[in-house]
Amino acid sequence: MENHCSCGTRLVEGALFCHKCGKPTREIVAVEEPEPEPAETPGETEAEPAALPRVPDSIGNLAAAPAGPDIHLRNSLTLRVAMMGAGFQLLAGALLSVGGPFLGQVAPLLAGGFACYLFQRRGGFRLTVLEGARLGWLTGLMCFVLAVILITIVMTAASSDSFMDTVRQSGGAGMQGEAVKALERLQSEPSQLLLLIPYQFLMLTLLASIGGALGAKLLSRD
Repeated sequence: MENHCSCGTRLVEGALFCHKCGKPTREIVAVEEPEPEPAETPGETEAEPAALPRVPDSIGNLAAAPAGPDIHLRNSLTLRVAMMGAGFQLLAGALLSVGGPFLGQVAPLLAGGFACYLFQRRGGFRLTVLEGARLGWLTGLMCFVLAVILITIVMTAASSDSFMDTVRQSGGAGMQGEAVKALERLQSEPSQLLLLIPYQFLMLTLLASIGGALGAKLLSRD
């Protein structure tokens, strides 16, 4: 290193700058220091997603449990199953009524259990008793809607004298005769519908709920 600066001043030994003009006596290379990593504090670590509950499968290994069923009429599977259960109730009621009017009341129970069977088979879910009762209630609700539609059609047809004459002439024995008498009573006293419709709603939804709960209980044993 030269002992004199370019300004003519004698440099002090080992000096980095001229003490008179401030000129560097040598090239200074800046050393970049790595930035310190921020220290992790408890509670700031990224939370891991909660693991699904695990249940033993058929061979004893643990497997993730499937999500629970979503039972409401906005669910397409629930709606389809409830409508199929209502159709089943109508068919079963017609067949069972041959053995007597009281035997036909078993149809909503069967419809609730049938709906649980379809839901578990198509959705792959195991229903609890409460879930089965809820599915049965929705099935009973669809049965009630179907019953109201049928009652409306029958009452509209019964208002025609020609229709009633045709029904009477076709035979008035047994159940057909009882049906004709019921239509005549409804014609003469339409206020009976105010009792018939709430009765149908309570009977169908209650019996179907019981059938759904029993169906879920029986199917859980398989």
